[in-house]
Amino acid sequence: MALKRMARSLGTHQHQAAPLGGGEVAQILATAGTDLAAIRDVALLLTMRDLLARRSEVVALDLDDLQRQEGGAGTALIRCSKTDQTGAGEVRWLSPETCTWLRRWLKAAGIDDGPVSRSFSKADVVGAAALEGARCHGSSSASPSGPG
Repeated sequence: MALKRMARSLGTHQHQAAPLGGGEVAQILATAGTDLAAIRDVALLLTMRDLLARRSEVVALDLDDLQRQEGGAGTALIRCSKTDQTGAGEVRWLSPETCTWLRRWLKAAGIDDGPVSRSFSKADVVGAAALEGARCHGSSSASPSGPG
């Protein structure tokens, strides 16, 4: 108890994790496997990097939230987030590299509707539900009318 009181009164310094830079991404891509788990994990990692998003924001993405743009890039609609308490939503940019990995994951998993981030069995049977952590403000049904 005394340590908790002291931490509250003095404050504690939180250490920010280092950003995922080009060198780290290159190393991840060079060592990533070709199985379903590797394809999904790389796609989600790159999506988190591009969107500067939390895990809960990325696993809450539905296929309808992703839009293609010219040149191979795209956008994603973050429907709600920790910093968007009203649930207004925000459209953010995705790089062509990330879009390529997302398309690779969606094709390999046979996803053509619903959640982008899904679990799968040891037999590579992809589930229909989103990965855990997709809740926003206590409900997974919060959704704005759309961008713009």
